[in-house]
Amino acid sequence: NGKYELGRNIDAGVTKTDITNWGTTGFNPIGNASNNFNGTFDGLGFTISNLYINRPTQSYVGLFGYSNNATIINIGLNNVDITGKDYVGGLLGYKYGGTISNSYATGSVSGTHTVGGLLGYKYGGTISNSYATGSVSGTHTVGGLIGINDSGTISNSYASGSVNGDYYVGGLVGNNFGTISNSYSSGSVNGELYLGGLVGSNHGTISNSYSSGSVNGQSGVGGLVGLNYAIITKSNSSGTVNGDFDIGGLVGFNENGTISNSYATGNVNGQNRVGGLVGINIGTISNSYSSGTVIGKFVVGGLVGYNDGTIENSYATETVSGTSFVGGLVGNNFGTISKSNSSGSVNGQSGVGG
Repeated sequence: NGKYELGRNIDAGVTKTDITNWGTTGFNPIGNASNNFNGTFDGLGFTISNLYINRPTQSYVGLFGYSNNATIINIGLNNVDITGKDYVGGLLGYKYGGTISNSYATGSVSGTHTVGGLLGYKYGGTISNSYATGSVSGTHTVGGLIGINDSGTISNSYASGSVNGDYYVGGLVGNNFGTISNSYSSGSVNGELYLGGLVGSNHGTISNSYSSGSVNGQSGVGGLVGLNYAIITKSNSSGTVNGDFDIGGLVGFNENGTISNSYATGNVNGQNRVGGLVGINIGTISNSYSSGTVIGKFVVGGLVGYNDGTIENSYATETVSGTSFVGGLVGNNFGTISKSNSSGSVNGQSGVGG
């Protein structure tokens, strides 16, 4: 619980090359579930390079394993090579409260559950002016910056590496229950269920943020968010989205969530319930639009594939192609549409409307 500073740049390559002293597991993370790091660490703008950790059966893995209301600032990690099990991050595995700011990690991070390029799990506290680049991989709840943001805030931060997992996978955050603002992601996202260019599954608030990387999966795939339960405002996506089913240029599945003042400009390719902005909407969409190309087979719309919610003051300029239930604005509507329009070309075989 003391105060620590980094006095100079450190090359930690010895953690991988000096097997005699470090073994094959590499560096032992600072802090664990029974003995947390709860002090202050200030990197003073210096860097640690080539940090190696190979602990695939151990949880709480990173330079720091587990922190409790700690402050970690002004530190850069270059070319990390980190493998753990659950709660794995380039800088920190598990964060309870506290602050991370002006920090970054580059390199590769891999694990099983709750894995992030900078941080695995975050409860409360703040992350600001920080980033992660490089590859991140896991199975469940994987993010380019953070695996789970379980309350608290993320601001003025980004991730630019590729992210790969099975479900709840996001270019910035895998699963968000807090607030994300003024942040972005630009790397590709690949997986199966609930994938988003920025966030895999959103239960919190996303504002003034964007994603530009491609997103490739099966179901619940969105250019910005895969599955949205809460609030998205003043945000956008521009990457190509590919999938089968809940496929949308901005959001795959908007379940009782609210989308406002947002847009999508990337191309969307899917099979069933495919939309330029949202694949399935059972929430509210307002003051939003989509442009680009939408290609699908069944229930395909320039703005929304399947609507059982509310759409108002929104429009689509997409070129839309499908087989049946194909619409310039909505493919299949059971909800309410008001003060909205479409202007792109529409091509289909049956149940086709401008």
